[in-house]
Amino acid sequence: MAYTLAESGIASLVIRCNNIINGEYGDDTQKEIDDLMEEMKGFELYLKMTRASTIVNSRTLDGVKRLKGWLTANAASLTMVKDSTSITNNNQSSSEANASVAIRQTIQVVRTSQLTDDEKDAMSDSEVEKYEQKIKDALLRRDSNLSTVSSALKEIMAGSVEVNGKNMYLSDFGIETLSYFTAAENEKNAYHINGDADDSSTSGNADKLKSMISSDPDTVVSFFSGLFKNLYTKMSDLSKSVEGYRSYGNFYDDKKMKSDYDDYKTKISELEKKLNDYEDKWYSKFSKMETALAKLQSNSSAVTGLLGGS
Repeated sequence: MAYTLAESGIASLVIRCNNIINGEYGDDTQKEIDDLMEEMKGFELYLKMTRASTIVNSRTLDGVKRLKGWLTANAASLTMVKDSTSITNNNQSSSEANASVAIRQTIQVVRTSQLTDDEKDAMSDSEVEKYEQKIKDALLRRDSNLSTVSSALKEIMAGSVEVNGKNMYLSDFGIETLSYFTAAENEKNAYHINGDADDSSTSGNADKLKSMISSDPDTVVSFFSGLFKNLYTKMSDLSKSVEGYRSYGNFYDDKKMKSDYDDYKTKISELEKKLNDYEDKWYSKFSKMETALAKLQSNSSAVTGLLGGS
């Protein structure tokens, strides 16, 4: 029986993540996590493409939560293949099928993003530049590492800091984001200070921050010290070293990328050597064949001469 990718893959994996997170497996939770992460190795190519290879090595509840977030963020791409594209259990292994899907997705992105020569000729230089910039901007749109960092920053900035036994927020100091309908497209998560004379969006609001600094500077110092500590702790946690994958201070798998790059260079070098050896072998064979044909032609001419032929 054949299943569409959406039916056989993403939906069931997300459900399993939810079941693990909700503790539905009891004492078998760790076994379920291990089994799930082993199965995810079938998505190795796509995990590498989205720089999320470390997910399968984090066999904890946090790792499962990261996996769920990755699956959700990349669901549209992973299920992009049409319903007519199916995975047949009898003909393909899960890992082969998932790799095939990732390759197809990459090819599809390249095909749809590149401009043909005719299309470029029909566009002005500025239009081509804008189009190519749009493609470059989209490269990180579904990057799981970037998404994780972004979500962590939003969580910390929107969270509370305890000051003298009271939970306080940035809004208590007149620092807030604009409403969804008021904020510009690229400022949905940007913070504005109420009463800032240089900010046309909030200059007319009461300047809470200035008032707090004047009336209770110790509270202001305590709050922002706590906020920056929370940010530092979270960013340090996200950029901690992972043996064989990531150096401390990086949010991407720099070690693994270098290792993969070196492996590819070695493989390319080995294949080039094989190609050269293969070419030399056939050049040698054809050279010998040409020599044999020349001798045959010479002998044939000699025999013809002896027989009085022309």
